[in-house]
Amino acid sequence: MKIKLLQIFLLMYSISWAQGPKKEYKIHRAEHPPKIDGILDDDLWNKTPIANEFLMLEPGNGSAERKGFETEVKVAYDDHSIYFGILMNDPDPDSILTQFTQRDNYGGNNDWFGVFINPFNDGLNDFNFWVTAAGVQADSRTTGNGDDFGWNTVWKSHVQITEKGWVLELAIPYQSLRFPKNGNGVWGLNMIRNIRRYREQYSWNFIDKQIASYELQAGNLVGVNEITPPLRLSIIPNVTASYSALPNVDESSDNVYVTNQAFNAGADIKYGINESFTLDMTLLPDFTQVAYDRQVLNLGPFENRFDEQRQFFKEGIELFNKGNLFYSRRIGGAPKNITNTNLDELDDVSQNTTRMLNATKVSGRTKSNLGIGVLNAITAANYATARDTIGDGEIQVLTEPMTNYNVISFDQRFNQNSSIGFVNTNVMRDGAFRDANVSALFLELANKANSYKYSGVFKYSNILESGVRTS
Repeated sequence: MKIKLLQIFLLMYSISWAQGPKKEYKIHRAEHPPKIDGILDDDLWNKTPIANEFLMLEPGNGSAERKGFETEVKVAYDDHSIYFGILMNDPDPDSILTQFTQRDNYGGNNDWFGVFINPFNDGLNDFNFWVTAAGVQADSRTTGNGDDFGWNTVWKSHVQITEKGWVLELAIPYQSLRFPKNGNGVWGLNMIRNIRRYREQYSWNFIDKQIASYELQAGNLVGVNEITPPLRLSIIPNVTASYSALPNVDESSDNVYVTNQAFNAGADIKYGINESFTLDMTLLPDFTQVAYDRQVLNLGPFENRFDEQRQFFKEGIELFNKGNLFYSRRIGGAPKNITNTNLDELDDVSQNTTRMLNATKVSGRTKSNLGIGVLNAITAANYATARDTIGDGEIQVLTEPMTNYNVISFDQRFNQNSSIGFVNTNVMRDGAFRDANVSALFLELANKANSYKYSGVFKYSNILESGVRTS
């Protein structure tokens, strides 16, 4: 019994040591919002306490900031936004690296500062904001698969390089965050500064690099009270039209040019159902601006897997990827010739991209850390146009029927870094064509210190084709 008690004590001690003490910052409520201009001359910043004494994250771990490079952060909030005023001292400001990059690419040859906010303080739902010394913004959401840079929101920032170093001001509206309506006023917070020319990073709350999850090692932002989650609603209509005229290669035709025109109108809708769940809808989406895939010669028996470029399927998709069953690129895109038509026997065959009519997804996580995701998408029937050599006309050949895609996912997190869940994917095609239903149970167990992790998955498939069911 003594040995067992000693083992339990040592385990608890190792967990406590691994997490380390949490810093706390008492936030100040602003009477008037600051002007986001990179100049900390607002009266608000004179009344606000300082968060400092950053600790090295890279390349060492835990040592104090380089002398002369001390970081000072002030945080305030009001009914609309949370504000950050940051002074990053640098005795040689001319040496601050300011390479200009694209949005969401903060890892160039530049200094940067990152703010990581978790209103639920659960070590999981982080909202991440970076700004480089060149003023480039990056944002993401933390998921079970890392950072989701497909998530984008609107926030303000401004950078000034001064004789003391560089200054950053941020305004992050509550419209960009999710937080509980009746919380306890304690949010998770951490901040990281990158000094590029020395290849050094420093964090506000100590991060032990031997622990896999940085999110579990955040400090506490205390005092965010009496704020109401705002209405989260956005509607983005889209209208596109195209016209093309190409020389006619058919010498028997009287038409000099072959013309083609297209018109499309649709909309994207995002609505925050509550502080936990978000509804996303797209009607007759237009993906003409999406980047093309690179050409790949496939000599193997399996299909090529390409990265998803469509925004609807990139943002907030982590719940649906549990169990590694869902591959969004199968929805829409090139026709799959489900009907097994021998197109090689037809003349002058032309095919269009399979059209997605609509898609809907609801996703979020409850206060008890249960993640729920539901996704449904419908694609239109696809036809190939071929020349009828007998009747000297055109015929329409069905290559893919109208199809409904559905995904349901449940993910229960516990102990912050473990989970158990279920996911189901279902494909139903109009007519007697191939239908499929695949399910998976998954389990991830990790100790509190994240030094050990066990994962397992059980999958089951059911296919119905030509009246024959196989499992």
